[in-house]
Amino acid sequence: MASTTAESTGRPRAVEAAFLLLLAVIALDAVTWVLDMFVIAPTGLADMRAASGDVGAFRQAAVSGAFTLLVIGLGVLLAVMVRQGRGWARLLLVGAAALVALLDLATVAMDGPEVFAGASAYELLRDTVPALLGLAALVCLFLPASNAFFARRRRAA
Repeated sequence: MASTTAESTGRPRAVEAAFLLLLAVIALDAVTWVLDMFVIAPTGLADMRAASGDVGAFRQAAVSGAFTLLVIGLGVLLAVMVRQGRGWARLLLVGAAALVALLDLATVAMDGPEVFAGASAYELLRDTVPALLGLAALVCLFLPASNAFFARRRRAA
């Protein structure tokens, strides 16, 4: 049987899976930004045009797009660092996930359960699928094989 990349690098399959799951979350976030901004009515651009006019809306969209690209770039960099076995990157992911979870809980606490009542199927999928993929990535990063990999990398450094 031919060896896989994960086996030849000493990287466990769980770390490879986490890396791919993180890339999937990043890609989904990029796609949903485009869909929300330009495709799914009411579009974010239309809302911004109504509030700020054409010039203001395009300026806001450009800032939002630039920020989204920055977050995507940082996410890919973090995923690559995790794949290389950098423990600090794994901990940073945990911190980011905890922050997102706290912000989500704060939203539900302020808006109550009715925040879900008026949500469309798209909105529920948009919000749930990346969260579940991210949770799966975190679980993969803390499996025993992953813990051993990160410990080996820490000792080697």
